[in-house]
Amino acid sequence: MICRAIPRFLKPRLYTEIIKASSSEYYFNYGRTALSFFLSQYQVYKQKNLRVGVQAFNCSVVNEAIIHSKNTPVYLDIKLSDYSISSNEILNKNIDILIVTHYQGIKNIDYDKILEICHKNNILIIDDISQSEFLEFKNTIFKPKRLTLHSYSFDKPISSLFGGKLKLVSIEEDFEIVFKKKYTMLECESEKTTSLHLRILLDLTSICKSDKYTVYFSKTEYIHFLYKIFKTKQNINFIINYSIINKIMFRVFKKIKFKNEKILRAHDKKVSFIINQKKHSKIDNSCIIFIDKKFPNIIPKSFLNNDTYINRLSLIHYNDNLIQYLKDKNVEYGNYNWPKLICDDIDKYPNSLYVSRKIINIPLWKEI
Repeated sequence: MICRAIPRFLKPRLYTEIIKASSSEYYFNYGRTALSFFLSQYQVYKQKNLRVGVQAFNCSVVNEAIIHSKNTPVYLDIKLSDYSISSNEILNKNIDILIVTHYQGIKNIDYDKILEICHKNNILIIDDISQSEFLEFKNTIFKPKRLTLHSYSFDKPISSLFGGKLKLVSIEEDFEIVFKKKYTMLECESEKTTSLHLRILLDLTSICKSDKYTVYFSKTEYIHFLYKIFKTKQNINFIINYSIINKIMFRVFKKIKFKNEKILRAHDKKVSFIINQKKHSKIDNSCIIFIDKKFPNIIPKSFLNNDTYINRLSLIHYNDNLIQYLKDKNVEYGNYNWPKLICDDIDKYPNSLYVSRKIINIPLWKEI
């Protein structure tokens, strides 16, 4: 089976240069811990519970980070055109922070209007570009307080297996001074843990390019759990493909998953690995062009923009011919991202509900 997503720019032999993060960038052990840490610190700074606008069609860990930081999520519906919030959704909403999710490399098409609304209403923007690392934000007239949130998990183009980053673009100077101090006081990931993460990353990339791949290999938290016990790629491969043992181990893993998860600074070795990857990356949308030629009028024209780097091709309008083609090629094409909304009152968010049930994500790392 062709894996739905793998890191696309892994060339470890090129990564000999030691590169440090810029002064406005803060690297963490996960994207979710980065978000939770920021929200906790900003809550202290503002001396109040923060109301955080977030789209209902979203990764569950975003919601968990808001709640873990003891702030209040305010759920918003999305547009069908880009799977991100509409500017109309935030009008007359009492929010302090807005998380704008740019889905799979597609920039929110209402972004300039969102900037204007947030600037006029003193709303801080968190641009969630966890799936859109190469997205560029050009200067505009309106400059609200803003930061970007990044993730470097396995299904992202740039990956360190686990990892996250905050980039403070424009924020209160006195807050950033305190934030930097609190960040440096965090415990750092050990070099041993970092080395294990990078070894698993390379092993997984190799496996996911072979006919040994199964869906269990995309459960990276589980794979990490197995490595700490069974140590080698060969052992892990055996466990995954031996169904009885695999089921037992997975049940054990689910019982202890994320228990007492710490917020940690990423080790310098991991930071350098991430920066080097981006430095040596080359944007290539040839797979999108290939699919567009083979199945015309399925891919939205905005997705074919030369300035847009697509992480995975995400479609809600497709035909039986495309689905049959993917099945014949043994391509993992379903909605493995967010099949459930992050809120309870799902009927209040019709577009989000529709997309969560209808969308498919097609891999682009390999021409299919």
